[in-house]
Amino acid sequence: MVKGGTKPLPTDGAVFSGTVGPTLEAAACAVPHGQIRISTVGEIRANGGVVLWEPEISRYDTMNYQHLDIIKAGPTTFTVLQPNTVPRPERIDGAKKDIP
Repeated sequence: MVKGGTKPLPTDGAVFSGTVGPTLEAAACAVPHGQIRISTVGEIRANGGVVLWEPEISRYDTMNYQHLDIIKAGPTTFTVLQPNTVPRPERIDGAKKDIP
């Protein structure tokens, strides 16, 4: 499971977006961001959080079937920020020029 972007993680109880995939690379492909944090669905749920599969349409009208709604509870299980190793053109909406 991946949370993209550089903003701090939301507080407990707040809903935020993430993506899921059978591998880290597959999950990282589903975010446009160059920085990611990593966790697992099992770790979030073990801490009392909620993970819901919620496909959604991206800002560029691409259906993202890997999108999740996450509600974190307790100590974070997400890693510190790290570079997304998936090249930008291979990420969702990666060919779009105005994605930071």
